[in-house]
Parts: sequence; structure tokens; C-alpha cells
Amino acid sequence: MQKINIKSQMDDKQTNSNDDKKNLSKIDLMHHLLNKGTVCCLPQGFNNDNFIANMLDWMHKILSIEALYKKEDNIQSIEYKKKGGLTGSLGFTGSFRFFFMVDKSKVYFDIKPIKWFESADSKTSIFNLGNLLNESFSDEINSFLYRYLLELANTSSSKLRIDNRNHFIEGITPQKKIWFSTFFQPEDILMCFLEISAIKRNNSQLDENKELKWNIVISSNEVKLVAFNEKEEEIQNIDLKESPIKVKNEIGRNPIEYKDIRLLSTRSNADLFYKIQHINVLKPEEKIRELARLNWLYEKKNEQSNQYAIDLIKHLFALLKNPFDEFALIYMEYSGGDREKVFSAYTEDEKLLNLLNQILNYAGTNEFLTSWVKKWEISYIDQIAVNSLFLKAMADTVQANNILPFHRFVREDYHKKNNDLINQIVFDIEFSRHLIKCGFGKEAKKVLSKRLDQLPDETVSDLLPAKDVDLTGAAAGQIIKVTILEILASLETEKNAIVYKCQIAQLQPLVNERVDVLIQVSEPKIATKGRELKTITGENGLLANKEQIITNKYKVLDPKAIDKNLMHPASRKGGSFSNFQKWLASVKIPDYSMLKSYSEKLSPQKYPELNEIITDIKYALNIENLEVYISHGEKSVGINGFESEPLFLIVGGDHLESSSAYYLNPKELRFAIGVELAHLYFKHARITSSDIWKGAIEKGYFVLDTVLSIFPAVGLFSKSLQSIGQLNAISSFLQKTEKIGKVTSKSRDLVKNSEQVVSLYKSKFSKEGKDGEKELEFLATSRIIQLTADRCAFIFTKDLRSAIRAMMLVSKRYHTELPVIEKYGLKEFLLKKDENGNFRHQELAIRLASLFSFYLSEEYETMLKNLET
Repeated sequence: MQKINIKSQMDDKQTNSNDDKKNLSKIDLMHHLLNKGTVCCLPQGFNNDNFIANMLDWMHKILSIEALYKKEDNIQSIEYKKKGGLTGSLGFTGSFRFFFMVDKSKVYFDIKPIKWFESADSKTSIFNLGNLLNESFSDEINSFLYRYLLELANTSSSKLRIDNRNHFIEGITPQKKIWFSTFFQPEDILMCFLEISAIKRNNSQLDENKELKWNIVISSNEVKLVAFNEKEEEIQNIDLKESPIKVKNEIGRNPIEYKDIRLLSTRSNADLFYKIQHINVLKPEEKIRELARLNWLYEKKNEQSNQYAIDLIKHLFALLKNPFDEFALIYMEYSGGDREKVFSAYTEDEKLLNLLNQILNYAGTNEFLTSWVKKWEISYIDQIAVNSLFLKAMADTVQANNILPFHRFVREDYHKKNNDLINQIVFDIEFSRHLIKCGFGKEAKKVLSKRLDQLPDETVSDLLPAKDVDLTGAAAGQIIKVTILEILASLETEKNAIVYKCQIAQLQPLVNERVDVLIQVSEPKIATKGRELKTITGENGLLANKEQIITNKYKVLDPKAIDKNLMHPASRKGGSFSNFQKWLASVKIPDYSMLKSYSEKLSPQKYPELNEIITDIKYALNIENLEVYISHGEKSVGINGFESEPLFLIVGGDHLESSSAYYLNPKELRFAIGVELAHLYFKHARITSSDIWKGAIEKGYFVLDTVLSIFPAVGLFSKSLQSIGQLNAISSFLQKTEKIGKVTSKSRDLVKNSEQVVSLYKSKFSKEGKDGEKELEFLATSRIIQLTADRCAFIFTKDLRSAIRAMMLVSKRYHTELPVIEKYGLKEFLLKKDENGNFRHQELAIRLASLFSFYLSEEYETMLKNLET
């Protein structure tokens, strides 16, 4: 406040003694102020001259009124009127007088029209032009006075001392704010100011005056029961710090007990009393912390109270530099939506990482965090985010052990509140990693082995990976199962771990590091297969083998063995598409018999190799009544089986001519014929015969509307597709977050990783729309058909190179790419992307991964034993 010397002004502006005789006596004015005027406390340091000077200056500059200070003994006044305006033009003065009396630590004041001072008892008209034109400025002057005194009283720099955002302050007038600021310690924060409606039991300490209004006042240092009279003067106060305040939660007004005093809340603040009852016995810093919590939780998502809570914790941290307060502050600002502030304030200089390490190094971290998430009602999703921050920040075993009990607590709460099995398993993967870091490998093994048994069928993710998933990389193939197997392998001796590593290679056979493990295995057959896979996918790996005469004799295969070992796992009993074969049996067989008229019937003498291949495979599959035709001209490329009466097979003539670019050598031809006869055996041919269908299969995710319109399977597999979005999201998540565990130790990466974790667990994996579901079912069906046929055909070929070349040579899409693949390698071809970042040849990658996996499986070895004499 500015200081102005007003003594000369006071000397120059003396009132005329003759005029004073007509006015009210000083005793009358004093009596009026003491009984009917407004009273307010005066804070220490109040200077009368400075107050008058500031008020006059404010009236002149802000209100634009003429003002004149007068004083006679202890009655002081400022007479004022508006400059010009309507009253001046009408000939009215409209003058008023603000008069006051300073008595010890209080000021009594009032505002009256100038005529009132001539006779306080005269009956003046209530139609007062000055009041009509609102020229008394009473509200403005009162506000200035309260503001002036409040600023004078609040010498503390904290703006939180009396804050209306605090929900536990109600009905506090400016006079009471000044009273608090005057009589409580400068560093005190007003935490609670709540009205009492009645005194039900008095211990003879309390004033019985019915006109008194009682309030419970709690500050960071004091707890008082205070009585105010109707003029808002403090009449009595009782200290309530010694014992807890007890509040019963009842309908209407809540009973409040302190020792032998019994009070009642009002109806409006009953709940507030109930929530804050325990705060009076806490230490000052604990009170502030608790008040922040209560305001943070009050009516949830209340921006004002939430921001007040944040400001309280900031204030507390500035005083104590407690790392747990700072962490709570980060959580509040982050969850309150001010994420950019968190990034800028806590990540640029590694402030967040340093803070997390301070907490991780504290032995009582678990007790604090567990208590904090309970009391602050942290959601289980936010608990996961908090836990994730610490998991990624921990640097050694000591820190890992300090935070492990909290991780156990979060896990227990998460499993109670989220019954999604897939997410529970993903959570336990991270938990097991933590257990291992703390030296609890046996417990981790027990958890993961149980989860491995509980894993849902993931073959749907093999059939329908996200378009941008690299099947030659770490996210390829049943990532949840692979991750569990990796961790279990790390807990075993090198010898025992081989079993797990071979399983992983079978699940991800296009991944180089998985295949490298196979090559190092002491079992010769496994190592040989590993070397073959590596060779085939590399440069020059698909150059044609020299033609060899195959002289095999087969046994008739047992249908049960075929169903168990050759059908794609997703179409077997218990698989995602277990109803597949039942559905196929219900599909009407199309009539393609007219196609025979455009082809020549197979002559065993003209095509002896083809005849032998067909004879062998149809014998093994027990296929009877089959006719074979050779097509030429426009239909000279491709091999197609048709289910009719009788069954028939059409082989493109170019595949039999050694001079043709489409020529298939005996091993290649054996695979291509095996695929089509497998289609006939499994009754796939009744749908795969369609040229439209076949063309659509080769286009991958691009499916023609005409195909969708004739596809009859919509709705059959909808339950199988419900988890695909979730599995793909988890696959992406696990690929991005450290191949499940490694993040760079930077604050920004810690926050980003935590956001990814939260995003994963908050995701709502909605069911596909009608069109999307139709397309996915179409793709899944087409892939089951093709992959099952490939598995069946491969046992007749036993040569990966020949099988892959056959796939290329009978395909209108891939046969022209074969020279490029031969020279630069299959792996490079599979990594090509389109303009959207999706893999162009993912359809082929899925097919190869399935075939390689079958090649590495026991199912393959079993079927070879069943087939060959």
C-alpha cells in the first residue's frame, strides 16, 4: 500500500464550528458505530494515516469521486460525492460520508447520506435519489476496506492461506477472513471453516447465548471452536487440539463430539465434517497433505478443488523437499490433464528419473506407495502406470526388492478388477521378470507355467496378423506364448532350455535368431533343418534343385491321423475355427463339369511322371473316382481340383513342358498336385474352385466385393475373431516395449512407456463392424484352406525349396518374381512395404511361416512315419 502524508490536508480542511452544532453529537455517532455499524479486526501494523491516504487516492482515481477527509477526536470520516453526472445536472448533491472509529484492535464503520448526520431520527423518504443512482459506492468501499486489511494481515507470501477453492471452507465473510489472518500465525493455512448448527451438550465452557454462531476452525497449526456474534466479532474460542474430533454419519445433521462437548453440523456441511474429522490431531505437514487429498477426491474431476490440491502439494514440497510429495504432484498434474507440463518439467533434465531413484532407494517405499494408492483412490489402471514407471527406472537388485511388494499389491488389485485372461497373462509376464530380478526364479517359473497352460488359442493371430507386423521380426507368431517360453528358457540350464528354444523357433520360423538356435542344437536332425531354413531364405536359396527320380511307396493314411496332424491347428477341435469342417460339409457343391470340355484327359503314356504322382497321393489319401485333365491355351497355367461326380483335376499344360517358364520339376509338381488333392480330400474344392475366390486369396487383404457377396460363412466364426484386435494390439505393444522389457533410461522414455502400458490396459477391443468381420472371416477361411493343404502336400515332397518354388510357379502373382527372389533372397522379398507402411507380401509370409513351422514339428515327423513303408 502506498504511504501518503495527509497532515497538511487535514489542517487545511477544518470544518466550521457553527455547522457542527447542527450535526449529531460525537456520542451519538459513537453509539451508532458501536451498536449498528460494521466491525472488523485490525491487523498488526495498521497505520491510520496510510489507510486514509490510500483510500482517498483510490476514490479519486478508481471511483472518480470528490472526497474530503475530516476528523474530530476519535470519529473520522470521508465525505464524498460523484463528480458531475446526472445528480449534478439535476441540482442534487448526492453526498455521502464514510465514517469510522478505531478502537484498540478493531475498526467500526458505516456509510450514510450527508443529511443523515443532521438528524439520525428524522423520517426521510425511502426514495432517495442518491441511493437510486447507486452513488453511495458502499459495496466498492467495503470491498476496498476488506481487501486493504486482508492484504495487510497476510504478510505470508502464500496465496493458499485462505482459499475459496477449498471445499472445507464455507460461509466465511471478509470480516472473518481478516479475523483469521489477524489472530492466527502468518504461516497458518486455513483448512476448515465450518458452521455448527446447535450445541447439544455443553460442558459449561461454552457461552450459552443463543444468538452466537459457532464455527469449527482448523488451520495447519490450530484447531478451535469459535463463537461469533451477529456483528462477526469473536466472543469465545475453545482449543480442540488435545483429542480427536468424532463425527457420526447420520441422516440430516451429523453429531460432532469432542471430549464431553456434543455439537451438530448443518445439513449442508454434514458430509464435510464427516470427511475431515480426523485431521485435527495430525501434524501440520500431515494436515496439508491430507487436505490436498480430500480436495483432490472431492466430487472427483472438480477442476478448482483439484488445482487447489495440486497447489497445496507444491507448497508442501517447497517447504520439505519430500520426494514422495513431488511424486504425488507428478501424478496429480499428469492425471489432471497437464501432461505437457509434466513432460517439460520432469523429463528434459532427467528430473523424473532422479526422483524415481530417490524413492526406489528408500526402504519404506512399499508402505508409502501402498498407503498412497489406497487413500487417494488411485484406479487400478493408474496403479499400473505408476508401477510401470518404477519398473523401468529400477537399476539394481536393491531397488527391485524395494518395489516388489508394491508390484505384488498392484497385481492382486488388478486381477480382482480385470478378469480378461489375456491381459492378466501379459501383466504376469512383467511380474515374473520382476521376480527373477529379485532372485525369485522358482516363483516366476511357477507363475509362468500356470499361465502357459491357461493361454487361449493364439492361432487366430497367426492367421490374421496386423498388416504392419513383420513376420521375420520379433513380433512374429504367437508373441505371448513366445515371450513366456523365452523367460522359462532363461530359468533353465542350457541343456534343458533347448526344448523351449525349439518350441519358439517353431512358432517364429522366419526369424533368423530363432533359426540360429536350431543350428547350434546337438540333435543332428534339428540342426540340419535349421541350416536348411537359413539357406532357403537367403540369397540364391531358391535356385532349383537338380531333378531327381522319386521312387516312393506310400501307405494309406489313417483319417484320424490326418485330422490330428495335417489340419491347421485353428480348424481342429478346440481351435479358433473348430467348426470349419462342419461348415464345409454344408456348402453346396458347384457344377464345373463344363470345364472338362476345354481340356484333354490325362494319358499315362504321355505324362507318366504326372500319372505316378497322382497315383501315389490319391492312394495315400484314399481318394477314389478321380479324373485328370490337361488344359492348354488360356488355361495352360494353374492346377485346380473340382469336387463333383466324379472328382476331377485340371493341370495346366505349361507346368509339364520343360521348356516353359512355368515348368514344375518332379518334386515341385508333387507339391502342387498334393495341394489340390488335399483340397479335394478336405472338401475345400467346393469353394476354392472359383477363379474369383482364388484371385481374391492372392490379393491378401484386398478382397473383391463379388467374393464377399457370395461368401456364406459370415457369423460362423465371430466368436473366434473377438480376440484378434486384442492379440494384435498386445503383439504391437510387446514389440515396442523392449521386446517386452528394455527401455532406455531416460525420463521421456519412462513416461512414454508408461503411457503405452496404460493404453494397452485401457483399450476397448470392440467387435469388428459387419463389413470388417466379413472380410476377416473370408481371410481366415482362405488361409485355413491353403495352410492345411500345404501341410498335407508337404509330406509327399519333403523338400522346402521345391514346395516354395511350386507356390510361385502356379501363382499368377508370384511366378514373375521368382528370378528376383532366387537372386536376392526370400527374406528381402518379404520385407517389401507399400506406401502405407504395410508389408506387400504378408500373405506369402503367413503361408511360409506355417509351412516352416510344420516342417519343424513332431506332427510332420509322425506323418512321415505313417506315410512311408
